[in-house]
Amino acid sequence: MIGREDNKEIINLKIYSIMKKILSVLLISLLTFTFTSCEGFNTPNNGGSTSQNSQDEYYVKYSITTTRQYHYFRGVTYADINGMITTKEKDSPSRVWTITVGPVKKGFRASIQYNEGGTCQIEVSKNNGPFVLKAEGKNSASYTIDF
Repeated sequence: MIGREDNKEIINLKIYSIMKKILSVLLISLLTFTFTSCEGFNTPNNGGSTSQNSQDEYYVKYSITTTRQYHYFRGVTYADINGMITTKEKDSPSRVWTITVGPVKKGFRASIQYNEGGTCQIEVSKNNGPFVLKAEGKNSASYTIDF
């Protein structure tokens, strides 16, 4: 006749055996998922970064902020897809001047200069993503697209 303690020991061994099998299955599943889900992530044929660099499009947003309440932004020089542009016409007065150029490719050298005082900023958007601040300076800023 099996005593109560022997019965508990048999039950504990069965539970231990079942838990061991469950943990083994979970571990194998986790390892399989980990190693197969990222297979070929950056290969040229599946849209990874290797093949997409030549197709990336960037937009550059230039802005100038001045502390003056009403300011006409004349003589702003910035890089465009056609070369350097200098504004000549009077715009309506404001504290902020901004323009977006593009699409441009990787390697484009963005630059802005304004000698009448103000903070110049260059923001870049890649493939219609959000604009990210890349350069800032007093009176001028420049940045070469390299990402």
